[in-house]
Amino acid sequence: MFQMTRKQVYLRRDQQEGLKSLADARHASESELIREAIDHLLAEDADDQRRARWLAHFEWVKHRAATIPGGTEKDRGWTRDDLHERGTC
Repeated sequence: MFQMTRKQVYLRRDQQEGLKSLADARHASESELIREAIDHLLAEDADDQRRARWLAHFEWVKHRAATIPGGTEKDRGWTRDDLHERGTC
């Protein structure tokens, strides 16, 4: 069993009524539903963080493709022929 910590929260009247109604309908305690909501928010935040890391990596890859040989000509702004014309190859 997990160790629980007591927290006091303030709810608007409509939130309290909705929570009580949902708890009754699900045959669960209000505390259970609050913990479930927190778990959902934490998982959503973790997904957002993973998505942000992936997007940052994707932007880095696009930048690298645009600045080093091996990227696509469309992304990097120069072609192989440009290098030959300049005598850099």
